[in-house]
Amino acid sequence: MGEKTMEDGELPTSVVDHAQTTVGGRAGHYLRRLTHVSMCGPPLLFYYGREEVQSALHITAFQLTSIVMIVFLVAEIIRMRMNITVIGQRTYEVEQPSALVWGALSMGSVLLVLADSPELGLPICFAVTFADPVAGELRRAGVSSKNATIGCFVVSLFVWMLCSWSLGTPWLLCLPMAFLTAWSEQLRISKLDDNGSMMIVPLVVVLMLRPWLS
Repeated sequence: MGEKTMEDGELPTSVVDHAQTTVGGRAGHYLRRLTHVSMCGPPLLFYYGREEVQSALHITAFQLTSIVMIVFLVAEIIRMRMNITVIGQRTYEVEQPSALVWGALSMGSVLLVLADSPELGLPICFAVTFADPVAGELRRAGVSSKNATIGCFVVSLFVWMLCSWSLGTPWLLCLPMAFLTAWSEQLRISKLDDNGSMMIVPLVVVLMLRPWLS
């Protein structure tokens, strides 16, 4: 009585509770999500706060981005050599590059390569910032991987359409780029976190299409 039954041919949905494999447990998990969402800040600062950065730090936004990438990379190498994890990281990240460093290096690359194109750089960065946590939380809630990917696609499409309306992002990119973002989220490549793939794949495609966008 009260037991859930499966219809013929229906596969059970496995609930993935990332809090169990996150350093710091539930608090660490939510810190990880908060950090992920806060990734929307650096692109805004890069594109719209360059003068303020140079005035306050006496270096350009490009130099600051480079410094941040180098610091993250060096810190990650040291962390992996010492075999440690910090609060918010997954336990398996003790022996592979973390989502944080993949996100920092990939986002930094997007910003430096598309430095003069916020209409292209911002939707790439914002899509992974908001769509990836949505997909993860859907899976954690017991939603099937397929439907979680659809959720990721919907959020990504909303981001690209919003950027098309507000920044002049070519509207023809919205649907294919949202698809690519969702597709790259569910890629499973050894040592490559989806924080990396969800920005690297769209960046490469945008660079290929860029000659046709003018």
